[in-house]
Amino acid sequence: MPEISPNNDSFGRGKWGRGSLSCRKLGKRVCSVEAVRIPTRRGRSTSHAAHPFASAPLRHLLFAIRETAAADNSPEPGRQYLRDTFGQGYWNVRERFISLLEWLAQLGNAAGMEEWHKGSEAARFLLGRLRNDHA
Repeated sequence: MPEISPNNDSFGRGKWGRGSLSCRKLGKRVCSVEAVRIPTRRGRSTSHAAHPFASAPLRHLLFAIRETAAADNSPEPGRQYLRDTFGQGYWNVRERFISLLEWLAQLGNAAGMEEWHKGSEAARFLLGRLRNDHA
């Protein structure tokens, strides 16, 4: 079975790619062809295909929270991002966003999740804006 060295860029993702696949053979970091086929088995036909999370509504919601936090907790940029991204479909997913924001707003209060304090505060502001959003 042919081997692929990490400098070969056979994964199309730079020197070691995401997650740094580490197959060890003869004390060197090399990967077999079987390791390259892993993305195909997970439903991605090529390594250049977009990851399924790239278009997930949760990803867009997390980005909207980031936009809200970056604007000193002004929820308008986050709401506008969601409306621009989803267009008319925004009204179909708005209730789901509200449910997720309720959960994310609680994260800052959970033990061991202190790093989420700023994000949960932004989620609270965005939650209030989405609850009061009307056509």
